Amino acid sequence: MGKYEGFAWLILFLPTVIYYIRRLTHEDTFLERYRPISTYMEVYGGDPSLETLNTLVHLKQESSGSDGNGKLPDRFPFEKSDGGIRIPLVHPAEVVLQGFVSVSGPTWVHDEELGRGYLLFSDGGANRIWRWEVGGGPITIGRTLHMEKSGCRSNATLCSQPTTSSSLQPPPTIGSSGMSVAKVGPEPHLLVVCEQGEKRIVRIETDGARTPLVTHDNDGNRLHAPKSLAFTPFGDFVFTDPLPQDVVVGIENGDGGGVWKVHEAVHVPPIPASQSRAAHFQKANATLELLYSKLRYPSGVALSHDYNFVYVSDADPENLVIVKIPLEEEEEEDSREEEDSHEEDSHEEERECINDDSSTCTPPPPPKGLMDTTTSILFDATSLSASGRAGVMGGLAIDEHGNIWAAGPGGVLIVSPTGDLLGCVPTGMEVVTDVAFGADGYLYLTTHTKLLRMKVQVKGVVVPNLVTKKNNKKI
Repeated sequence: MGKYEGFAWLILFLPTVIYYIRRLTHEDTFLERYRPISTYMEVYGGDPSLETLNTLVHLKQESSGSDGNGKLPDRFPFEKSDGGIRIPLVHPAEVVLQGFVSVSGPTWVHDEELGRGYLLFSDGGANRIWRWEVGGGPITIGRTLHMEKSGCRSNATLCSQPTTSSSLQPPPTIGSSGMSVAKVGPEPHLLVVCEQGEKRIVRIETDGARTPLVTHDNDGNRLHAPKSLAFTPFGDFVFTDPLPQDVVVGIENGDGGGVWKVHEAVHVPPIPASQSRAAHFQKANATLELLYSKLRYPSGVALSHDYNFVYVSDADPENLVIVKIPLEEEEEEDSREEEDSHEEDSHEEERECINDDSSTCTPPPPPKGLMDTTTSILFDATSLSASGRAGVMGGLAIDEHGNIWAAGPGGVLIVSPTGDLLGCVPTGMEVVTDVAFGADGYLYLTTHTKLLRMKVQVKGVVVPNLVTKKNNKKI
């Protein structure tokens, strides 16, 4: 080796050094200054309260100088845009990861042992759940595979690849979609997953078994493809089950996709890991309540900050709305009075039919969906879509003040509890599919192929645990 003997180590490690230098310049890896994808907030029409918006996101401010008596309040610089104004963000929305097939279901998980959290998200087209996290130091741990075959394992007809798609809908998927950590009940740390390929919702046990929580509706039909779910403080959860995209039916009579409530789901006993695969073809013993069935593609679902309602979005391009559905349980006395009232109304309808000369007179059918008469449209985004903004209504997240952060036409929409559009974080032609708050101060967004995030000044609503562990009853 002679005079080059001292450089042998460099020859051995040079490929490794080159590899990490290349990674440092790659947009999806550690020590990365993430690529911004949206640098401003859009506010449409009216006289927006920028001070209110600034409590939600970080808006840029400029000094207004002095009037001789002291410094004037800072002002928000803006420029006019179509139908509104644009205000620069201090922390833009940025790309974290990319290269996926069909991303949705971002869910923040807190790890008690590590003392920090991480994000899980589904790639339904690849049939996987991924994990993304930042370590305790300055270096990002990054992306790791959390679960393979996350929504399809039986390799039977239940997991057949859908053959239809729409440019306005998320790509067809056989993997998982929405998921949530059961933060209430006896086991407040287990992951509950919507398996679109298997057409069911399962709970992932500590030993890896998948306990079926919901498989069929009340008519005995297998679920279409459950999309999203949200837990209540009492151990129930609400989920959406949109119609298949190739099914065309009228929804006026309640024949649309279902918004269902599963009662006391946290108390379903776990199955042994040895029975997990056989359970693909078993019917879950769930107590279901149909809340609403007049949306064609019910998509995102989120619990209101006062726990009395759920908000549900519709991904139907012709009906891009968020509806507000009550969840309050009535007292037994009120229920009895209501039953008596319904019985009297039924007798009255029968008497009217008897007095009717028509031989075909029949009493009108009851509404299909308990909340059909009380559900209201909170927000309609149809006009945003009509103005050329890409995307449909998708996932929802609620902040601590009750505002709804929604994946919608044009990007992320921020809607007040009264239904006012406060602003939009535009993402251009990147169609946002879902949103979720992380405990690290970020709002996470998914598009079909990317994971994004943006720094915010609010936290997500916290669902309390109001389920007793001793007697398995609601407090």
